[in-house]
Amino acid sequence: MEPLLNVSMLWTPPMLLAWLVALLAAFVSLDLVGRARRAKRRGATGWLVGAGVALGTGVWSVQVISLTAQPLPFELAFRPWGVFGTWMVAIVVSLAGVGWAAARVVPIVTVVTGPAVLGLGIVAAQVTAVLTLGLRPGIDWRLWPLALALLVVWSGGGLGLGLDIRAARLERRWRLAKQVLTACLLGASVVLSQHIVTTAAGMPQRTLPKEAGHIAGAALSLLATVGSLSLMLLMLLSSLIMARTQASLRRAQGKL
Repeated sequence: MEPLLNVSMLWTPPMLLAWLVALLAAFVSLDLVGRARRAKRRGATGWLVGAGVALGTGVWSVQVISLTAQPLPFELAFRPWGVFGTWMVAIVVSLAGVGWAAARVVPIVTVVTGPAVLGLGIVAAQVTAVLTLGLRPGIDWRLWPLALALLVVWSGGGLGLGLDIRAARLERRWRLAKQVLTACLLGASVVLSQHIVTTAAGMPQRTLPKEAGHIAGAALSLLATVGSLSLMLLMLLSSLIMARTQASLRRAQGKL
């Protein structure tokens, strides 16, 4: 039986791209959550939606890259409806999982349950991504690897988001360093949990029926990598431009 944490598989060239996507997605998502926390209620909604899209797209991209990085005896392909569906699921669960961190005051109960919702959602999205492939024979999921994946996201995501909330009280010069650290924790938990779920599925022992309308795994992996990185950089740039614009408007109003 293949170990759930195959360290050598985590550092192959495709998985290095998965790490990059996950870390950048987590960084952008946390940046937008921070802007939602500092914004007025009406403006906070847009920032939160952006945070959910950023993290959800990162989770989905890591799914695609990790699945195609597996050494398989068959050519992996994805169903179009499965690709879109798992992307939407990842965005929704990411929005639900990080939205609580935008509050200025977070009760201790929410600090515990919020990461649990994020963990359950991300692991559910990861399992869904595997199920939509239509592998044969069907996967007999074991409970404890899924529980381990949940624990990874719960602990990594919870610690990361908890530190992000604390970072909001720090001086500006320390805030960026703390955001990088929290992004590393959250991004690493996404990659590690996906690796556990993918390995637990036992894909090399299964086959993929040839059906019309499948998207080639290599092509989708390239699209997920380039598309997600481009989207994250665009969202980060837009966030910085809007933040500078709002700061300039506030200074101009103060002089009137």
